[in-house]
Amino acid sequence: MAIATLKPLVGLLGNLIILWLFVSPIPTFVKIINKKTVGEFKPDPYLATLLNCALWFFYGLPRVCPNFNSLYYCYFHGPIPIDPAIIGTGIFLELVYIAIFFAYSSATKRINVIIALVIEVFCLLLVALAITIPSYRPSVRCRILDYLCVLSNVIMYGSPLTVMKMVIETKSVKYMPHYLSVAYFCSGVVWLIHTFITRAYFSILLMTYGLGSALGLVQLILYAHYYKTAQWDDENVKKPEPERQLSGV
Repeated sequence: MAIATLKPLVGLLGNLIILWLFVSPIPTFVKIINKKTVGEFKPDPYLATLLNCALWFFYGLPRVCPNFNSLYYCYFHGPIPIDPAIIGTGIFLELVYIAIFFAYSSATKRINVIIALVIEVFCLLLVALAITIPSYRPSVRCRILDYLCVLSNVIMYGSPLTVMKMVIETKSVKYMPHYLSVAYFCSGVVWLIHTFITRAYFSILLMTYGLGSALGLVQLILYAHYYKTAQWDDENVKKPEPERQLSGV
């Protein structure tokens, strides 16, 4: 009885944290807009999250998984219960983030973003084609999307690896999105707890959210370790004034 009560509460908490994950990059992009440059920020987390949201959107289509749009079904029976409205919010916000990143990027970074988006669209078209094959039963379509969504979760949680590499090399967390790192960690922990409670797809979800929690924790440890050595405002560092020439001597 206690577990039956706890399950929807953890699902609800997980949805709130997912929403927080989607809005957590806002301070980063406010900074980008104010400085009119992306600096050394990377688009990887936002591109990966967009792909993740798009796959969950497919998962929520009535033709694919008819019961997904029922929140009761999600919280009590779904292997990974995410509210479709939150998924829609995530897609919108990630597109906004990518548009801002594109607007304030160099030509090289813009090309990389375009290439990544083309690859994602191509992959999503293949997925859409696969899940609309008439011979597939709803249970088969759901199973295909289950594993694809789990795979995209791994990609999303692993996307900050490029940022972590830069942090270690530069010994600075100036371009590490701190709030996003906290959100990744909390999301991984909550969904890991949900996996233990529901025991749905236990082994693969345990690996996925265990990895997400670990990567989030590593990011927070790196942030704490290199926080003091970060050059937060290089452009505002006061330069020493040149020595004045003495006159009349």
